[in-house]
Amino acid sequence: MKTRRILIVDDAPEFANMVKDALSTMEIPLQVTIYLSAEEAWLEVLKTRFDLVITDLRLPGISGTELVRRIRQRFP
Repeated sequence: MKTRRILIVDDAPEFANMVKDALSTMEIPLQVTIYLSAEEAWLEVLKTRFDLVITDLRLPGISGTELVRRIRQRFP
């Protein structure tokens, strides 16, 4: 089974880790990456393809909504 790449973007590390832990209970291979800011996440998205992005909407700097807009625009 193919390993799925998941990106979690949240400025609350405890919440991001809770989501990561919840995902780890799934019976499929996952590679979960966490970033605390949309700016850092965006730079990673430009280098790495993700199967799923989970983001907080309210982030300092670039919002989660803006991050998703950029991702959709760059990778339709």
